[in-house]
Amino acid sequence: MILECINQSAIIGVIGTLLGVLLGFILNLVIRIGQIKIFINKISYTFSYIDENGDPCQTETMDSNTQNIDISVNLDFHNTSSFTQKICRDIYLVFRTEKGDIKQKITYNTGKDFTNINLKPNELTNLDLQVSLNKDLEIYKDLDFYLEYKDSKGRIRKKNLPLTASPAGASL
Repeated sequence: MILECINQSAIIGVIGTLLGVLLGFILNLVIRIGQIKIFINKISYTFSYIDENGDPCQTETMDSNTQNIDISVNLDFHNTSSFTQKICRDIYLVFRTEKGDIKQKITYNTGKDFTNINLKPNELTNLDLQVSLNKDLEIYKDLDFYLEYKDSKGRIRKKNLPLTASPAGASL
């Protein structure tokens, strides 16, 4: 009888050890995966037009003279993985309309196209990005919009921007 109790205790101990190792392995994999988190710091709008003298002018609201809307977005990109690099590719600002979504290219504040970002493990990067709209401005009034990108595996990810950040919140 004592021999049977020792064997059962040993078997339970071995099973517990194996389950602990397996659980530790799975948790380690989950920690390594991580994800990209995007934080919105600031969204601002500039409405511009050309006055009678041909000089560019800016206003705080959109009116019938508005010829251009510049949307500036300050974002923090954070890679939460401790071990692997992450990439965001094909980044767009997308406006939701009744007829479908409208994708707009994003540029750096220097005017160069912004298409991807490569983040090292635990890296936090701050970027000032811009979108310039100069055609059919009335359709952008009161629209929701979001940031769309592809992750490292080619999956499309979306980051909704707050409703107060839409051009409607900027007194169009």
